Amino acid sequence: AILLGLAAASEPTCKCQPLGPPGAPSFLVTRLWNIVDAGWTDQDVIDDFDAGFAPTVVALPGFQRYTAATTGDDRTVFFMNAFDSKDRAAAAQEAAKEFVSAGRLNSAIEPNHFTQEAVIAGFSSEDCPKESMEGMHLSTRAYYFDDPASVNLTALIQSYTDFHEQVMSNIEGWKAYVGSTAAPEAKDDFAFNIFDSEEAAKESNEFAAAATETQDFGYPPTELIAKTEGVIAFDYLCAAGNAPTFPSSSLASTKSTAARVKIVGAIVGTMGAYWLR
Repeated sequence: AILLGLAAASEPTCKCQPLGPPGAPSFLVTRLWNIVDAGWTDQDVIDDFDAGFAPTVVALPGFQRYTAATTGDDRTVFFMNAFDSKDRAAAAQEAAKEFVSAGRLNSAIEPNHFTQEAVIAGFSSEDCPKESMEGMHLSTRAYYFDDPASVNLTALIQSYTDFHEQVMSNIEGWKAYVGSTAAPEAKDDFAFNIFDSEEAAKESNEFAAAATETQDFGYPPTELIAKTEGVIAFDYLCAAGNAPTFPSSSLASTKSTAARVKIVGAIVGTMGAYWLR
């Protein structure tokens, strides 16, 4: 209960938003949910996470980012977290699952595709990104490598870099491009882009589809598992200090409060000594 009293930072906790190497390390976890209860809209789901989960996750040690977005399909919704270590990111992933199982969203949503990966390449239109991307357009792509054990990380980073410099950064209105991977230990690979228009977000996914199909830029053979193109509904960043506070609205139901208690318990059990750092 004491941990639930911790206030999320209202001031920046990092100077520039981490986007992975060559800057600060970053570990990304993503969750694409299916909405299976017809009584819930994508905005309803986003609002419930915003009210009940965001105040907890942004206060965790090593927090970097918590983003929610529509997907272009009103029966799915997308979320991602970034943290400064693999263990902390994994704990946030488990906490999000616990929030769903313990609260109002239980039986309303179910997993579509989740990822847990290390960011290996990150690019921003700003030298020191600090601003929330709320209202911007997010495109995402989740892949499986055909042969993850054969993936050379140095070559993969170069592929991301070349694709960014020759393609993504030349799309009008680009804001960010981030690539993460679980290779060579696992088959998952993930990338996201942020743009100021819907057209640009869609175009980025089209360019990526062509590049992976032809293996241009040296990208290893993959299978596309999921993609999204939507609007960022909230975007809490360590560099912006735009953390939410615990809500007093009707969304803060008894179930939501109970869920936050379980979340903290799950996180403490997973992260152990990280709370003390």
